[in-house]
Amino acid sequence: MKRLLLIITFFTTVTFIANAQVVYEPVTNNPVYELLDELAALKVITINSLVKPYSRVYIANKLNQALEKAEKLNKRQLDEVRFYLKDYSFESGLRNNLVNGMRDAGYRMQDTGCRMQDAGYRMQDTGYRMQDAGYRMQDTGYRMQDTGYRMQDTGYRMQDTTSRISDPASARSAIISDPASARSAIIPDPASARSAIISDPASARSAIIPDLASFQLNPISFRLNTTPFKLSVSPALGTRFILNENGSFLELSAGGEAYGYLAKHVGYYFSVKYVHQSEALVNPLMFTMEEGKSWNYNQDGSVYNTEWRGGLSVGWNWGDFGIYKDRPIWGNANHGSNIMSGHPPSFPYIQLHLKPAKWIEFYSMTGFLQSNVVDSSRSVFTPGSEQIKYRKKYFSANFFTITPWKGLDLSIGNSIFWSDVFRVGYLMPFNLYKSVDQMYRSTAGYTTYNTNDDGHLFADISSRNIRHLNIYLGLWIDELQMARFFKKNQHNLLSWKLGFTLYDLPVKNLSLTAEGITTRPATYEEYIPAHLYANDDYSFGNYLRGDAWEIYVCLNYRPIRGMKISASYNLAQRGGYVYGKDDWVTYPLTKNLIFNQTTIELSGSYQITTNLSASMGYTLNRYAGDTQFVPAIMHGNTNSLRVGVSLGF
Repeated sequence: MKRLLLIITFFTTVTFIANAQVVYEPVTNNPVYELLDELAALKVITINSLVKPYSRVYIANKLNQALEKAEKLNKRQLDEVRFYLKDYSFESGLRNNLVNGMRDAGYRMQDTGCRMQDAGYRMQDTGYRMQDAGYRMQDTGYRMQDTGYRMQDTGYRMQDTTSRISDPASARSAIISDPASARSAIIPDPASARSAIISDPASARSAIIPDLASFQLNPISFRLNTTPFKLSVSPALGTRFILNENGSFLELSAGGEAYGYLAKHVGYYFSVKYVHQSEALVNPLMFTMEEGKSWNYNQDGSVYNTEWRGGLSVGWNWGDFGIYKDRPIWGNANHGSNIMSGHPPSFPYIQLHLKPAKWIEFYSMTGFLQSNVVDSSRSVFTPGSEQIKYRKKYFSANFFTITPWKGLDLSIGNSIFWSDVFRVGYLMPFNLYKSVDQMYRSTAGYTTYNTNDDGHLFADISSRNIRHLNIYLGLWIDELQMARFFKKNQHNLLSWKLGFTLYDLPVKNLSLTAEGITTRPATYEEYIPAHLYANDDYSFGNYLRGDAWEIYVCLNYRPIRGMKISASYNLAQRGGYVYGKDDWVTYPLTKNLIFNQTTIELSGSYQITTNLSASMGYTLNRYAGDTQFVPAIMHGNTNSLRVGVSLGF
């Protein structure tokens, strides 16, 4: 109760000083994230891709930045930017700040991408502003303010790139020789200014400003756009069908999602998704990239699940704070992060995000997890009145990013997993958690190693310093002793991932991604089950977990807006290390293989609207190993055809 009151007090206090909103955009199957990565690699925009999901305001600002540099984009990229901006009409007009990396830009004639700017022709130096003189076109909502001739109430600027003053210093005298006649010099007949500029004022506002309540086809949604309340509601439907030598698989999903803003202070979002699968494509034992789910099982072997995600946040010029239930991803990767992959089911957490300067960024979160470890002291095992209670599980983590120069992000962080008793000391955002753990151990009088809370270190490097190329490295450390690096056949508990993506070379609209990962035996494991690096038994780390390695190569070609054609190759292997039985210090990597899979995939997809897509593909899969680690539809050697349609999610 005290923790809840503390959080409510924080929200109430920050609401009075906040002027930015945060609503997070889902990552899964969302091509706008791929577009931002591409634009960043081409040095059209700059992003820190360490932590996902991004906020919708952040995405809108980056798309607007790209639109301002239309000359650097090819036709397909420009079409993509304009296409996705249609989904961000709420966000493009919100106040921007240092966190989002832009000036107060507002709407800049986004549909055309044209700015008509003439910084010289401003009445600001003389003080003769249209606003001060009262020359507002209030009937249409357009103010000729601060010239630059801005229609400020809507954020649309009438700017001119074709004519500039060769001598800006003489702009004032060149334009207004008689300040007293400024009004007549610019608007000869002020009374007719409205009709002189807008012949049909009644339709001007509806032509530019969306209706207060409207149904839209791109994206398919209902939107309410009022002051101070904004709301967008979208349906969500999907189906996926797979056919191969083992039979067929069918997935059906339905639900909805909504998000919005309240004044300048609060952002909120939530979604609910029901999924039914003819057989489970994922469970905690399987090695698969599918999102983890807490299934309910039917007698015919089919499964179903309902998942709710959402968040409530407040923001200020250089940060934000919120309460969420989602799937955060930490670490740069295109084929699953080894730091925090987003693989487990969504969980509730509180998050603090700070960006006090352009060269530093900070994330801190504390989450509430499902341990699946029975607490016998709180459970009742009486036949007929059983009440099974599970041990409470928590974690805290933080990540610092330093940008020494543009295009290079260096990040380091740590985390702690613990159980049973909530420790307030781990709530401190700027924390080296193992030092706090040692304090708790000494206070409680612990003397054995096995009472330790489970701490980890991680690091991430992302470089976009070479145009067209993004290189990244992710490192996750469970236990590290420097002496082992110099001893033969001795290893540390760590996982590292190295990868790159090359864009537009040698062929325009073509990208090449290559990644490799190695994870030592016993990494992501833990002696105390309630401290496992997992939620609901799904690992936070790489989907292969410990004693594994993988190579992934993918070619993506985007010939036109919304279309992606992909070809990929994936080789993944996992060894037979048994935690608690084998010696992890000397155990060779991938000895006694229990999982050996080679996959070649050809696929195509098309984005019909920003939230409606269709896909199809062919997969050649060669699997050897224990059948419990893959879905039944993928046992052995298979040739699979799949089709899918998704609205939302």
